[in-house]
Amino acid sequence: KRMTFSQAYNEITFKLVSNFFLTTFPTNMLKFPVFEVINMVLSFTTLSGSVRGIVNGWLFCTVMLPVTNYRFRKSMGWEINPALLYQAYVPTVTRDIVYGWARGFVGGALNSALA
Repeated sequence: KRMTFSQAYNEITFKLVSNFFLTTFPTNMLKFPVFEVINMVLSFTTLSGSVRGIVNGWLFCTVMLPVTNYRFRKSMGWEINPALLYQAYVPTVTRDIVYGWARGFVGGALNSALA
């Protein structure tokens, strides 16, 4: 719903904040290490940094998008329907692949420059 900033601010309660925290904190504690674990596992392959980043982005999105969508739907108070847990897969996987590629590319360039 659309409202002014002051209207939105006035709707904030401790209960809303604590419910949001209890939804987001555990999923963030799961999501962020998963990307790094996938990255470390792929570092033992012969894939170049850029390709490793692409695979990492695809795997991360495919594994974690249901968790992200669950968290979002729960925080919004919407119905949690398993059929919607991969909602927005194409734009999200594209973003994660671009991030993984860029991180792999820049990481490789930095390692070469600093070696």
